Amino acid sequence: TNKKIQIGFEAQKQQYSVKVYDKGKQYLKETNYLRFEGKVSRMKFLQTKGINVSRLGDLVKPEVLNQLGELLNEMFEECIVSDKVRTSELTANELKIYTLCSNPKVWEKFNFRERYRKRKQFEKIIETYGVNKWKGITARMIRDKWSLLSSIKPESVENLTDLPKRQKGEFNCLSKGLIYPT
Repeated sequence: TNKKIQIGFEAQKQQYSVKVYDKGKQYLKETNYLRFEGKVSRMKFLQTKGINVSRLGDLVKPEVLNQLGELLNEMFEECIVSDKVRTSELTANELKIYTLCSNPKVWEKFNFRERYRKRKQFEKIIETYGVNKWKGITARMIRDKWSLLSSIKPESVENLTDLPKRQKGEFNCLSKGLIYPT
């Protein structure tokens, strides 16, 4: 049988979606590589954010890259990220909320008003009693990686792939190292 392993989550909104998954698990690697992706399905969404993209070439403009980086961070901030907490310090009500809201499937059952209220309660518990502070760490890592990748000089981008040496249909998944600016 072909058994699929869940490697992450995808959340869809009307004009965009986000994916969070373990890239290492996808390729059966020992190391975990967290991947966070934002996908815009309606250009109008970018326009409402003040991001003007009308041609593919617009995506490499520094001002557009900066705006897209900010948008990616906004998308991440909208995500609900759980954490281990010091449960011995929680009140009975906080423990009930934490236990309930730690289950991703439960969020699908909440209506808009419940989701808003539970999110505020859950995030306050994570912020107050969270052990690892994963959301803040991950947000900083996303910002740092975006900054690093968007600062690569245009002449270095050619080194990300070696397309002239590839057969038709082959794709280099960034197996070559990146050349970072010094």
